[in-house]
Amino acid sequence: MVWLTWRQHRVALLIGVLLLAFYAFILLGRNYDAYSFQYEVVMLLPLLVAVFVGAPLVSRERGQKTHYVAWLQGTSRTRWLVIKLALLVAGVLVLATALAFIENVLQDMIVGDGPFEIWSRYLVTGPVVVGLMLFGLMLGVLVGSLTRRSILAMALTFVLCTTCIIVFSNEYQYLVPPHVEYMEYHGNGYWGQQGELVTYAGFADRQGQETGDIHSYCDWHDSASNGNVNKCIRDLNLQWKTVYQTEDNY
Repeated sequence: MVWLTWRQHRVALLIGVLLLAFYAFILLGRNYDAYSFQYEVVMLLPLLVAVFVGAPLVSRERGQKTHYVAWLQGTSRTRWLVIKLALLVAGVLVLATALAFIENVLQDMIVGDGPFEIWSRYLVTGPVVVGLMLFGLMLGVLVGSLTRRSILAMALTFVLCTTCIIVFSNEYQYLVPPHVEYMEYHGNGYWGQQGELVTYAGFADRQGQETGDIHSYCDWHDSASNGNVNKCIRDLNLQWKTVYQTEDNY
């Protein structure tokens, strides 16, 4: 089983190694434009692993009926699946760890020791990179096991994995409940400190409902203010609300 799994996936492993080497070369040459390029790669690689490695793992075998060959040789379906998954997880884990190492080392070379906003690097942080790669692999295996057809499994995996990555990249700041702070507004509000990720800093009513754009809110709720925002704030008894993640939650 080990030899067979290696024979089936050695090309994918080689392609992954070459892509990592190429990525390191490109990233090193982009200097301070590397941020957006990093995010594109980190979001793309889990998708490639999910579609081209995870989805066909079971669906291709079942679609071609080749899994019966292994089972008839005295290998149980549990052992067959566990060995395949263990080897693929190990390979993806090694590649993901290498990618995370490249991200951190090259980013340190690009940024140096100067101050930076740590949350801007969250999506390319080691544990997140490794987690996304493993998630993509297991999502593909799950979809392939349920559909049993390679093309269908790859298409569904592409849609599901893309959706999950987009949602995660936009909502990760709520994985841990954020801190919420209220204060009376006296001409200036709290916008967070260095190391904090502020998701909302603005006005809210006494029930905590966020106003969003204060001008639109006042025009809608306090027509008597006639565009005077300060009068609207006093009339509606608004307060300043800040929603943020602390540096400790990083």
